[in-house]
Amino acid sequence: MDILLSILAILVLAKVLGELVERVGYPALIGEIAAGVILGPSLLNLVAHDDVIEALSTIGVILLLFVIGSQMNLKLFVSSTARMVVTAVTASLIPVCAGFLLGTLLHQPLILSFYLAIILSITSVGIVVPTLVSLNKFNTEIGTTIIGVAVLDDLIALTLYGILSSMSVGKGISTADLLISVGISLLFIIGMATAGRFVLRRVFTLSARASSHEVSYAISLILAIAAALLSHAAGLNYVIGAFLAGLILGDLIRIDRQLFDSLTDSAFGFFVTLFFASVGLVLEITPQNLSPLIIPILLTAIGAKILGGFLGSIWFFKDAKSALLVGIGLCPKGDLPLAISKYALLAGLISNELYTTTVLTVIATIIITPALLKRGFQSQVEPAPLG
Repeated sequence: MDILLSILAILVLAKVLGELVERVGYPALIGEIAAGVILGPSLLNLVAHDDVIEALSTIGVILLLFVIGSQMNLKLFVSSTARMVVTAVTASLIPVCAGFLLGTLLHQPLILSFYLAIILSITSVGIVVPTLVSLNKFNTEIGTTIIGVAVLDDLIALTLYGILSSMSVGKGISTADLLISVGISLLFIIGMATAGRFVLRRVFTLSARASSHEVSYAISLILAIAAALLSHAAGLNYVIGAFLAGLILGDLIRIDRQLFDSLTDSAFGFFVTLFFASVGLVLEITPQNLSPLIIPILLTAIGAKILGGFLGSIWFFKDAKSALLVGIGLCPKGDLPLAISKYALLAGLISNELYTTTVLTVIATIIITPALLKRGFQSQVEPAPLG
């Protein structure tokens, strides 16, 4: 199929299905992934995942993580730092350990156990926020705890993924390799938080003085892509640099509502849609790829997150139900694990079977979590936290 016709088919079907899915209360990304599944090799096999689609979807995932990062107002969480840090550590550590243990029990290689550990540790901010808003719990103590922990969990997961993505495919993981990978990831994050922060904010501030508002828009895109390329040059994935750039520039971007809306509309109106559709395009749902592993992986993903969130936050709330709701709210996966999984597949780190299992697990958590949260909040009179 002609490439323009392919893009047109993807956009039309993805937007139609995304709108239908949103009308029944779920994120549009489920419909957009479904569009890729329908048009790809799983069903109609009309659209190929070629270099053009991949290039556009790469820009999409860069913009997706940049926008997610720019939405994070970390200053809102300063007053609850202890509660969020403690909860984030347990809500990451327990799923990471569970992922390693599950991979070992399933006789998976160490690198695949590491991959499972990363995927299980993630909470999707992009799914959590609209869910809490729809339940009118965004500005509650439970809501802000969930969001703050989700942000920290994603930072931890991105650091772990930086380690994974810097490992050579096909090599064993020696202690030296692991230490080098950890060092590269930490140096990149520290560099972005110091020199990178100064450069990015300085360039953006200078662009705001231009007579044309389009300059700030263009500079935002340039800085997002530049940061992504820098992380890629360091042996990490594009998403890490893009996310950090969004965090660094977030407060500057959000005060210019027109700029923020323009970035969001261009990202989610075209590029991000192509990215989610591409997730479905490389998904081959065949009897061979429908693994029974989805049941233990899904149960572990939900159980480990609930346990981690509960154990981390129980010390800061007066009742166990509030801590349980925090754990439930940390369950949904979404954009970030999909991005990590797709790049892990294309890099040869995981099989089509594990990729299919991961995508289906992500979709299941997106469907299950809002229903569990709604039920939990209906029976909850939220208490004030202890600290």
